[in-house]
Amino acid sequence: MNAKKYYDQFMALEEAAKNEIIELLKNNPKGRFIQPNEHHGEDELFATEGVWALTGDEDAILVCAVGLFDDGELKVKAAMMQGDYNDYEWFTFDEFTHCYCELFEFVVDNLDNADQEPID
Repeated sequence: MNAKKYYDQFMALEEAAKNEIIELLKNNPKGRFIQPNEHHGEDELFATEGVWALTGDEDAILVCAVGLFDDGELKVKAAMMQGDYNDYEWFTFDEFTHCYCELFEFVVDNLDNADQEPID
């Protein structure tokens, strides 16, 4: 009996969602960066939308920007209840942060709001 059966299935779903996010952004004619900017009306979209995740450091973060960089690396920006996470710089998830299934929905819902370049 495999005690990790459902964990293994969950991790396979997470990997599949991550790979599909990369493909969606890579092939999106609007751009590869879903992020708040001047076109989104004072970040209203991202104040109410995003994906909550728990990092390996047990920080609760709200992922509110997703981008696919030229090197093929998927990165995010996030906020916390107390302010910006990681000084609101682009970063990759650690091995303990698992929210790609939820992030997939966020990306699909916002593909039309994508930009060609990251906003720093």
